[in-house]
Amino acid sequence: MATMGRKTVSEEIQNRIRKLHLQGCKQKDIADDVGLSVKTVREYIKKSPELPILSAHSEDTDLQINYTTIYTRREEEFVKKYEKEADLYEDDVEGWTYHLTYEDERIKQQSLWWNCIIYPDSAPTNFIELLQATHMQIAISPLHDKDFWDHDSPAMVDRETGAIIPKGSRYKAGDRKKPHFHCIVKSDVRVSWNEMNSYLQNMLCCPYIQKCRSLKGSFDYFLHINNPEKYQGYFKKDIVRLNGFVVEANKYEQSILYNEVVNTIRNNDLTTWNEVFEFYDGQTEYILVITNKPGAITSLLHENWHRLNPNGRVQRVRIET
Repeated sequence: MATMGRKTVSEEIQNRIRKLHLQGCKQKDIADDVGLSVKTVREYIKKSPELPILSAHSEDTDLQINYTTIYTRREEEFVKKYEKEADLYEDDVEGWTYHLTYEDERIKQQSLWWNCIIYPDSAPTNFIELLQATHMQIAISPLHDKDFWDHDSPAMVDRETGAIIPKGSRYKAGDRKKPHFHCIVKSDVRVSWNEMNSYLQNMLCCPYIQKCRSLKGSFDYFLHINNPEKYQGYFKKDIVRLNGFVVEANKYEQSILYNEVVNTIRNNDLTTWNEVFEFYDGQTEYILVITNKPGAITSLLHENWHRLNPNGRVQRVRIET
């Protein structure tokens, strides 16, 4: 506790004044924030001449600040918690960095669909059987062993020695990525991030999970369909589907799928329903779109038949009893 004039100010408020002052806030704004008069705040700042005025966007790396005098006890506890949690989600060897704290919005998420990455070197050899036994709908990409980094590794600080790991020392643009699988997991009920992340990490030793924003977008990424700059040699036949996995497309995605079906029928000169079903055998998401538009598909098939058989004739026979 400190006394300024006739006003007694707690240590927490003193730390708050220090922090706001170092951030370059005006004395009036500081006074409004801590509930003191401008005169009291000014008096405290004068009694602390060692405090520099630091801009909130300062890039002065030579200025050494003792953060224990800036943060309140509650803030210090949060910082320690952040550093502890961030360490749990950093992996310098496999090349990914994922900071997460208890305050992170991702922890508050709930979803039916989740994405994760599986490294064969880290996961159990029977990870497909383990996923099958969950009874959740799951899709696993072909092994991505021909992906390359498109950027240098960022600079990092070695947590043990404190030394700076230079940019590009772990990997450089053009280096081959570690072989991995992409995985989509669909739950029957909404599950929290914490629950699903813990479940999959314990099972697969995977680095982290993410909420799936687009089921079809994630499924297309298995083959880099919408990423022509990435390797294009992965094949749909190598995708593993477990427990009846189906891509449930929304209206926008259904229109994209339908457009693909139309182009397939025209480019491959399909003329019968049997040919259509044979082409999309096992691709349930396309079959659902096709069966929802039988009239339009039939018209396309007839159009192809007449184009391929210009001298042919379709006879309509009426049967009477």
